[in-house]
Amino acid sequence: MDVLGLKRHIQNYYKALYDGEISCQVPILSGKDLAGSLGYPLELLHFIPDTGWDEFFPCGNPLPFLSPSSGEWVLNLGCGAGIDSLALLATCSIPLNVVSMDIVMGILEKASRAASRCLPPHLSLPNRTLHWVCADGTDLPFVPHRFDWIIMNGVFNLFSDKAALLTELFRVLRPSGHLVVADLCSKTELPDYFTNEWDSWAWCMSGACTEERLSMLVKRGGFEQSRMIRENPDDLFYRVVFSCRKAKV
Repeated sequence: MDVLGLKRHIQNYYKALYDGEISCQVPILSGKDLAGSLGYPLELLHFIPDTGWDEFFPCGNPLPFLSPSSGEWVLNLGCGAGIDSLALLATCSIPLNVVSMDIVMGILEKASRAASRCLPPHLSLPNRTLHWVCADGTDLPFVPHRFDWIIMNGVFNLFSDKAALLTELFRVLRPSGHLVVADLCSKTELPDYFTNEWDSWAWCMSGACTEERLSMLVKRGGFEQSRMIRENPDDLFYRVVFSCRKAKV
């Protein structure tokens, strides 16, 4: 597989998607309707404009899996429009540091500008910080043990080399830190031709694993899986949200 070519394709695909040059062709709920169906607290997120919701492409709702303590650091990897970062700040009433990271600079610039305009005052206090970083998930620009939590919502399956990704996530998580992933699983192993369907990679399908393979990757990466919820697990592709903890060494 041309790993670098695939990465560039996904990067360019999402840039075009957020720039409005292409539209979602997958016949599913999207934006605010999808967020509502996934249980996002829309009554707490009324400050996010419709344009922000229109650029929200989640695979699930990681918020119920998060229980940060005061002053902890959270990395929203592949943040896109930054909705999960804003939702976390809106639903947690404690000092918190959130880093929204994406590989596409244009997405970050647009999301950070929108957040600066709409973020309520109580979410932008000095002890509740929101940072924006442009970087690649397999080459994170952070020191070891920086984060207590990492969120990936519709991002994990974009990586063809998930072992390399998990190595980086393990490195930047503190001992017993948590990884929370919302993405698609496949009911069976996918045919080989899926590998060459690059648009399908961009929609998290070609990179989907079976639960068995996912569990193996997570364990080999040094994590202990703790919880998983599934939606319509009899479908070929179905939504999962799972959490795991960095294993003690």
